Amino acid sequence: MLTYGGGELAMYADTVSELLSAVIPGYDELPSNENGDEAAFVARYEAAIELANLVQTGLVIDATESGWSPEQVTARP
Repeated sequence: MLTYGGGELAMYADTVSELLSAVIPGYDELPSNENGDEAAFVARYEAAIELANLVQTGLVIDATESGWSPEQVTARP
């Protein structure tokens, strides 16, 4: 079973599209034309945002559990 967001995944693929379809639902069903290109771009963009949110959430949880607080951050130009 494919998992996403904290699970383990082993995937073998012959193409990038096959690999992306493992983590982006419906990616392999997008049409192979100009409209499909735009839809694929949007799907990759949205998946990247979701992944970034997951990573950032994990980092904040780990940091706060180890005693970090936002007041410790110094703004630098």
